[in-house]
Amino acid sequence: MKSNPEQTTSKNNTLFSISVYLTIVAYIARIAEIFPVLGTFRVNLLLFVTTLFLFVVTGAIKNIKITGNTELLLMTGFLFAGLLSVPFSVWPSNAWQTCIDSLMINLAIFLFCQAVIKSEKQLFGTISTIICSCAILLYGLTYRPVIAEEYRISTTISYDSNDIALLFVFAFPVASAFFVASKLKGKLLACIIMIGLAQGIVTTGSRGGMIAFGIASFLIFFSSGIGLKLFYKLVVIVMIAMFILSPKGDGLRERFATLMSGQDYNIVNTNSAAGGRLAIWKSGLVLLLNNPVVGVGAGNSTTAMGQKHGDRSWKTMHNSYLQIAVETGLIGLAIYLAILAIILKNCKNTIATLKRSTNQREKVLLPFACSMRIGFIAYMIAGFFLSQAFSPIVPLSLAFSNRLQFLATRLTQQTPENQ
Repeated sequence: MKSNPEQTTSKNNTLFSISVYLTIVAYIARIAEIFPVLGTFRVNLLLFVTTLFLFVVTGAIKNIKITGNTELLLMTGFLFAGLLSVPFSVWPSNAWQTCIDSLMINLAIFLFCQAVIKSEKQLFGTISTIICSCAILLYGLTYRPVIAEEYRISTTISYDSNDIALLFVFAFPVASAFFVASKLKGKLLACIIMIGLAQGIVTTGSRGGMIAFGIASFLIFFSSGIGLKLFYKLVVIVMIAMFILSPKGDGLRERFATLMSGQDYNIVNTNSAAGGRLAIWKSGLVLLLNNPVVGVGAGNSTTAMGQKHGDRSWKTMHNSYLQIAVETGLIGLAIYLAILAIILKNCKNTIATLKRSTNQREKVLLPFACSMRIGFIAYMIAGFFLSQAFSPIVPLSLAFSNRLQFLATRLTQQTPENQ
């Protein structure tokens, strides 16, 4: 019995889609660290290799547009900036490893997302991987907590409290878009997720994350595109206030009070890089001025800081933009800023296109375009206080914003007879 070529293609596409979803979740949620048994079987590596194999053999690679693909050009350029820094780095082998483990994987994740998202269903499926990843990290915070310091909880060895808070802040507007777009059961699930994310952000004790969360909530409240009704907006505000005023928010309130009083270590401790953020940023600027073109090497800012200021000064940069500039030079920073700009531009164009449309099918995409922009604005603000230079949020947002614009444009160009 002969197989139907169309059925075979459909099965291959489904298999590739599932593999991409699982790879993203494994990469973002660090499942091998939360569930050590999975690490024993090298699940992350197996999923990545499987997805890469399917990317080629199923023909999904042909979905990648080479000419005129500005997003691909920028992602490739950012990888090139990282590789360019390797020969001039303070620790070449570590810089090379960072390029492999972070920049190359980020590029691959971007390509997988561009290849897999060809319809609204695939877009929603891929965006859902962020929510699923956050749910797994919430499980880790609850059942496999790591006490970073008093009142601050994390999970996994490769994420600190700030990293988790930032991911939750980015996911919160996305969850609100799912809430708007879903029916009753979906709304209930999205509501539970939003409550969990809000509680998780407070639990991490991240002030940078909390500031970004406040800004994201403010933007959601005044966003007409997401379409959240006034009642639900008020519920969100009350919910956030309850978490902050609860016993779990004691540490966070205390840390903010210390900051406002001017006694916080980030302000007071100014002894070279061993101090707080202001001192670290000052030392980082010195490193940048000494290595302005190609930097000290991808992933090497901490090492360079320690070499300059002594063993106690192996500090992370606590500023994504400064970290990128120090590690990959002004070349890398320029490319990175261009990536951020095109994400915002894609979202803006998509929102403008969808607001002009009267087709309800197209309007379904509007909450996601608005939520993506809000989440990414919050990410960029929090990035000023946190070390998230090579976060997967950037390639995912770049791919999502690109495909949102593609789907919105395609839908508006369809005639009524073809819809």
